[in-house]
Amino acid sequence: MSSYTVKGANEMTLQGTGRGWSRTGGETEIQHWRGPQAAAIALFEGYLDSDEVDNVTLSPTGVVRDVIVEIYDSQTTTGGNSPDDNADWELLPLDSMKDLKAHPYFNPSGSIVGELIQADFIMENGEEPDWSEFLWDTYIQRYIGLKNAGVDQFPDNGAVIRKTVRVSKRTSYDVAWDKCNQVVSLDYINPPDYLINNLNQLQRLTRDSALTIPYSDTDYVTSQWEWLKKVPTIRSLAGGKLYEVNYDFWGAEEWSAVLYRGTWDPLPA
Repeated sequence: MSSYTVKGANEMTLQGTGRGWSRTGGETEIQHWRGPQAAAIALFEGYLDSDEVDNVTLSPTGVVRDVIVEIYDSQTTTGGNSPDDNADWELLPLDSMKDLKAHPYFNPSGSIVGELIQADFIMENGEEPDWSEFLWDTYIQRYIGLKNAGVDQFPDNGAVIRKTVRVSKRTSYDVAWDKCNQVVSLDYINPPDYLINNLNQLQRLTRDSALTIPYSDTDYVTSQWEWLKKVPTIRSLAGGKLYEVNYDFWGAEEWSAVLYRGTWDPLPA
């Protein structure tokens, strides 16, 4: 039976330290260890569930084996993870249901509000409408027709900007808790240029004039949206070695000045 002898040290030897980068880990210190099989297995197993390293790899079976150790954001080296630079960005739909009276079509003028309320009263009491009482009779007829068909709400499509930051437990990172439930500017959010280009194409139905049926291209306008910052969410990943911070910014044509520091004021002009 043949046997093998490993000459030299019977412990693991650090071959050198390199650097790597990944989307989730940012810049990473990479240690390359080499030594006899028993020592390599011992080093590998010693790092399992360790808070000192983030990834550890043991090379295939052999008399001499390598152990590769990765340490995210090592404080002993320059660089490290730059969480905001490595952030992931998404533009997501924001679907909400609104009362039918809030649709732009049923807002050609402030004077229609009373007639919409009157129409609700008529339907609730099973009365026949006297159209001579209505200035906005065409609008009210469509409103009553929708209500009679069971349509009380309409889907109002907005958008959400989501910024996701992944941070190692060894990284010093301050979650931005400021301005939650307040309208913030795009400069504050600071999305990448390609996302801003998409945001500049967001359209909505105009509220500046009465709408035609069916809608024409001129009934849709491109406008500056307002973005409401929500409370950040935090997730612990990989047994607490990695953390994920999500920032969501909800987009709307206007947010309430009273509630969210937006530009819409419900006080009649």
